[in-house]
Amino acid sequence: MNKIKIILTVSVIATICVFIYIWFSAIILPTTPPEAKNVYTKEIQRKINLLSKAPIASFSVQEYKDIEFSINEFFKSGYLGITPYQDGKITKEKKDENNNLQWRDILLKNLYSVYSQKFIDQSMYVFKGTAWVINDLAFIRSEVRKLKNSLYLIPNSAIDDSLSIIQSIISEYDTINNFLGECNNFHSTNNEFESTFPDVSQKIQASRSFSAQVSNHTYLRNCSRLQNGLNQVPEILFDKHVNFLTDKINTYGNMYESYTSQREYSNAIYTPIRNQLDVLSNDAYGVNTFESSKNYLENLLSECNRKALSYFIPKPKYNPE
Repeated sequence: MNKIKIILTVSVIATICVFIYIWFSAIILPTTPPEAKNVYTKEIQRKINLLSKAPIASFSVQEYKDIEFSINEFFKSGYLGITPYQDGKITKEKKDENNNLQWRDILLKNLYSVYSQKFIDQSMYVFKGTAWVINDLAFIRSEVRKLKNSLYLIPNSAIDDSLSIIQSIISEYDTINNFLGECNNFHSTNNEFESTFPDVSQKIQASRSFSAQVSNHTYLRNCSRLQNGLNQVPEILFDKHVNFLTDKINTYGNMYESYTSQREYSNAIYTPIRNQLDVLSNDAYGVNTFESSKNYLENLLSECNRKALSYFIPKPKYNPE
């Protein structure tokens, strides 16, 4: 009796295990994709294979779009699910809706995988070169975002990791490039007489930190535009400072006629501007043109002061005798 109970128990457990395996297989285990048996699926696979062999020197986005378009058009017409069957001795074809849907997913997944890897190779080709073309970077920035958001992306896969690296490179590039834009477009908010040129020492220090970052970066250091731009930041900001002072001297330096004496003009105009010239230091800028530019400003202001002196020198009265 006990043996019968044991046999029945084992039989029940085995039956349950079989049902669990069948359920698990249906839900979790991948199914083997069907073999391509019609000209439409074979043609798509042929084009995908050609895409995988495309050169890396230029992007293949148009080829990708063309293949994707063909897949979707064939799917709408039901051509991907066409399968042959025998009607007596005659071979005929029929459309299979399930097969059509299955093949669309198979081909789109395969296309995504091949194109993503090709896009990665083509992007890295750009990063390894010295001419990071703006249009190429704009495309990479946009395309990598689309590929990362695709339903066909496998998280933590090699493709996912590579796309993340590309995003990181683009992000670091954008941070530095935006900084360069800020420096190139930097200007004082106003040039009223009382205004002084803003302190740009932090921007200059940032340019040097970014320069070190770029020099040590595997890919950013290849972009000559970034490194050259960072090297020029101190000179660009110094030139803006010089232009600020030049404009101030030209605007206010010759206003001596508004005053009643040389002393009054000097106290009101000359000395305040001269003080701004005196605090102009090369410690922050570190540029080769500092001395010549400062001499230019000093001479320009001195010329205004000489004109004022001449203006306030008493004129001899005319004596006809």
